[in-house]
Amino acid sequence: MAIRASTAARALASSIRIFTRTSSFAAVNGIRIAYETHGDNANPAITLVNGTSETLAAWPQPIIDDLAAAGFFVVTCDNRDMGLSTSFADKCPNAVELQQGLNTGQVSLEEYAAAAPYSLSEITNDITGLWDTLHIEQSHVLGYSKGGEIIWNLALETPSRILSMTHLETAPNTWTAGRETMMADNMEYMMTVIGAMQIPDPKESKIKCMELCAGTSPVSEEDRDVVRAAIDKDLARGVVMDFCAFALQDMASAALQGKYEHRFNEINTPTLIIHGEEDKLLKITLGGELSARAVSRARFVRVPEMGHALTLGPYRSVWRDELITFLKALHD
Repeated sequence: MAIRASTAARALASSIRIFTRTSSFAAVNGIRIAYETHGDNANPAITLVNGTSETLAAWPQPIIDDLAAAGFFVVTCDNRDMGLSTSFADKCPNAVELQQGLNTGQVSLEEYAAAAPYSLSEITNDITGLWDTLHIEQSHVLGYSKGGEIIWNLALETPSRILSMTHLETAPNTWTAGRETMMADNMEYMMTVIGAMQIPDPKESKIKCMELCAGTSPVSEEDRDVVRAAIDKDLARGVVMDFCAFALQDMASAALQGKYEHRFNEINTPTLIIHGEEDKLLKITLGGELSARAVSRARFVRVPEMGHALTLGPYRSVWRDELITFLKALHD
């Protein structure tokens, strides 16, 4: 009987997939980068690159779990100036005022960009430096929103280290596309979103932003729970969010304008582009459609009803299978 019990226990254990999570810090380029890994490091790596003002906790755990279950080693991190990675707020204490001045026309784009204490290339180098720390020679990359600018840069500056890139709600020039979207009879909506960002309660604020940005795809209670869990995780980590970090990353993005789009014909990296048809923050005509034309090897997936939010309905019904099929095909 003991032998049978042991055999049964081994059979049960072999049927349960356990994905380990590691949280730590890496010393990269003279700064500290907070990161997490999920899954088996013997598997092909995929690095998830955040949008502006988002920490590693913003990635919905069901997406991370699905990627790990599909056989990938998932890496997430706080970009510099975000979460628990090194802050540069003291390098430009008037960043928020400069951003407001840019929006009102009192500060020129050149003045605004010149105030950036770091470049987008340095953020790119942080990611490759993190890979060095983790002994990752090559990785797939998935960039969400302004994270797309970082992975464009990775594909151009370090193509030998990129297995593939997936753009989720991004654009060839995210900074310009975002502003053009905002000005295209969209200002009232944008002000509503900005108002939601300023709600004092962080959970209420994030949930309201998600509801405003989700398109007509329903926001489920599971989506709200995912947001609450992300906020709880950041609070437990000791993360304090401020608008200065948002402005500093926006400056770095602004400084890149016009400096790399003309090189997209150099990109040979397998590319998947996913964009919601109802994205009001970054219109599909200025984002996914332009990206698909810019990269000859790109597969373009339009997602009906999806906006700019990472809600689970469109993910599970459309782009989860697209993403995992795309990634796994590269290893068959």
